Amino acid sequence: MRLRMAIIRAIAALCASSLSESALAKDGAPPVVECFSTAQTRQKITQHHFVEPYPALQSARGAGQGEPISAQLCTNGESYFYEISVLRRDGRAIKVHVDAASGRVHPIHGEHSTP
Repeated sequence: MRLRMAIIRAIAALCASSLSESALAKDGAPPVVECFSTAQTRQKITQHHFVEPYPALQSARGAGQGEPISAQLCTNGESYFYEISVLRRDGRAIKVHVDAASGRVHPIHGEHSTP
């Protein structure tokens, strides 16, 4: 069990350190993505009436067909979204983006995965 948790934490750290390739700006440069701390996330949820993190995690679970292992509220300047790392049954870690306002899953092109 400890080994499994260590592997999950390592995968989560790897996913958190990489920038999603999901949406490149029109000029080919990656968009500026800003992610928020837990305290900032609470403030943004209250201020903008966003979906709570737990329902977003449940949406990601269904979309990613695996177990959500981490979530962060982020913005790309245009919209707010939860970036959720999901550990799939095949051992790959993928990113799932869930719109913070609607709770709907957004498809990610060129999803990151870890073998």
